[in-house]
Amino acid sequence: MFGNINTVFSAFIIVVCLIFSWFLLTTDILKPQMVGTKRTIFVVILLIYAAYRGFRLYKDFKASRHEKD
Repeated sequence: MFGNINTVFSAFIIVVCLIFSWFLLTTDILKPQMVGTKRTIFVVILLIYAAYRGFRLYKDFKASRHEKD
């Protein structure tokens, strides 16, 4: 699974997006620059991007597993 650099990079980006969105929701990080709706929209965008990358990672993993069989 981790033989391909794209797989490792995708997994890393998913983790970073999830952690950063969690920090934005639970802490005051970037509070002066991002307030209210802008902050919420940014968190939603990060979560959608993480979901998209996760879907692509799953699809590629499933295709590579099917290819081996």
